[in-house]
Amino acid sequence: MTGSNLRRRSAPRLAGSAPVYLARNALRVAVSDLESLGRLVDTSLVAGATEIANITFASSQAVPARQRAIGLAVRAARTDAEAAATASGGALGDLIELSLVPAYGPMTFDAAVGVDYGGQYSPLMPRDVTVQVQARLRYAFVARP
Repeated sequence: MTGSNLRRRSAPRLAGSAPVYLARNALRVAVSDLESLGRLVDTSLVAGATEIANITFASSQAVPARQRAIGLAVRAARTDAEAAATASGGALGDLIELSLVPAYGPMTFDAAVGVDYGGQYSPLMPRDVTVQVQARLRYAFVARP
């Protein structure tokens, strides 16, 4: 995504002074080589960028990780439901409802950039990206005689 806008600043100004304009440019860059990220940020700042904002990390393995998490969550929920049904003197009947609440999103990096690290590029390393899924299953209860 790239974008630019130019707008006249609406703050009051002195009589006879020139209008003030605010220009803003935005550029979205995606990199897969995390080791080059610090160099990219530093190079942008040296080239005149005045702000680096919303550095976001996302996993290229999010979909398979989410699918594994769904399988684990559904199996765990069924095992718990079976234990509850058995403890209540019955068994599970047909599955009535299944709903998933996935929790995954990119992680935003909040740190100062453009700091002098003794000739090294700014260290920008993400933390672990966590994928969580909550499974809610509802079964019919079959009472045992």
